[in-house]
Formats: sequence, C-alpha cells, structure tokens
Amino acid sequence: MKPLYDSKEFPPVTEIIPIDYERIAKASKREKVDGTKSIPLYITRDCPFECSFCVTPNFTGKLYRTQKPDALKKQIETAKKVFFKAKGKSSKPWFMLCDENLGVSKKRLWESLELIKECNINFSVFFSINFLEDKETVRRLVEAGCIMVLVGFESIKQSTLEAYNKGHVNSADQFARLIDECRQAGLNVQGNFLINPSLDSYEDMDDLVTFVSKNNIFMPIFQIITPYPGTTMYWEYKNNGWITDENREKYNAMNLVIRSDKYDPVKFQHKVHDQLQQGLLMEKHC
Repeated sequence: MKPLYDSKEFPPVTEIIPIDYERIAKASKREKVDGTKSIPLYITRDCPFECSFCVTPNFTGKLYRTQKPDALKKQIETAKKVFFKAKGKSSKPWFMLCDENLGVSKKRLWESLELIKECNINFSVFFSINFLEDKETVRRLVEAGCIMVLVGFESIKQSTLEAYNKGHVNSADQFARLIDECRQAGLNVQGNFLINPSLDSYEDMDDLVTFVSKNNIFMPIFQIITPYPGTTMYWEYKNNGWITDENREKYNAMNLVIRSDKYDPVKFQHKVHDQLQQGLLMEKHC
C-alpha cells in the first residue's frame, strides 16, 4: 500500500456503471419479492448541493452523473426477472430509486421517466421539495409509475430553515400547498424532519405533529440532528466542542450526540421517538 494515491491520471467518472442484478441474484440469499417489497435502483448519483448535515458530498461526491438510457432499461428488466414474482394484486414490481437527488437536471429526469414508463413498474424516490413546484414534472412522475416521493422538509419552523440555509426557498405554507397539489395529482409525499435541540423546543415538536397530521404526510420520519463524520456540520461541531459522544454506533439519527444546554439527552430522545409518534396517533383520533 502507498501512503497516497493520486487519481489525476484516472479517466473522469461521467456515467454510472450499471448494477449487475443477475450476478447479485446468484450470490444473494434473497428470494424473489412481490410488489409489497422494494428492489433498489440507481438512475443518477451524487448531488451538487452542499447541505451542511448531508453525507453525500463526501460519500459519493458532487459530480452529478446518470446512466445511459439503454443500460437503464436493461437493468430494470434484469432486476424484474431475477428478483420479482407477481402475487395477487401485487402484479407490478416496486423499485426504490436510491438516487441522492433525482431532480437536479429536469431534462435528464424527464428522459429517465419516459424510459421508466415503458418498463411498467411502480417506484418511489427521494426528491427535493422545490422540484415539486413544477406540475409537469409531478404529472410525469405519476405517469411513469411513481407512487411516493420522500422529501427532506427538515423543519416547518422558519428560523430553523434559515439556520439550515433553506429559509430563502422553503416555508411551511409552501410545504402544505405542494403536499396538497401532489396528492391531487396522485402522488404521496413522505416527509423527513430533523429535530435540533439548539433550534427546536418541545412546543415546536408539538406544532410539527399538528402540521404532519393536518397535511396527512405519509409515513413521516423524525430524526435527531446528527453531525455525521466528514460533513461540514461535523467539523463545525467538533471544532466548537459541541460533540458529546464519539461512539459511531450512536450516529444513527436516534441518539443525541451533541451538547444541549436546554434538554436532558434521554428525555429529548424520548420526546422525539415516542411522544412524537404518540402525538400523531392522538391527532388522528381527534
């Protein structure tokens, strides 16, 4: 092993190498699944944006790249053959598109959706809320077989959004409007929210429960803010002495690993993971 490897002489990575599903199936113990269980698929990789809490820039890079159209169709058909088995009403396979941000390029997105439409599948995808502003894109998603988009709302509190450098483009009112428009178009919206003890109070969490219930957000995800190693946020927290636990097993968005001057860590975790869910159940029964 060398102490340093220089990749300057390597060819540029501008496309995605297709996943060999047939080879994976032969080496895998996973049996075929019906349409109630997802099959993972990548259409694009990376994201050019720099959210301070996101691991993508360090994990997969910022160079946005896509698959060749023919390779994408072949990959989907192969995955259907080796991993899918129709059962009852689940006559269509369900693919989970694992792209970090599928909607970065509208042109490429639309081209991919046309190809996916020909493959006769259902799929769900991670998507930026701002791309759902385009009603034509939403229509094409639904026509191609998209049944759900997972959106990183992060927060409904404007000051928190501004702290994440998202307040200039996002707001709770905008979220509510887009969720309603997507539902009317036939698209479910799953929401992901970050809870930060430095920015969010217990009262803010209660407001979030009300918002999620009122807008019928599908399968909401609540995560405690976590400065994942390698992110801009991690080094900021590390340099300021705000990290209280370096045990990587706790870096799963379920544990409070940063300093909180207002809340006891155990009580805070309980509020996020138990009381938020209980609050949703109560809201739905009211």
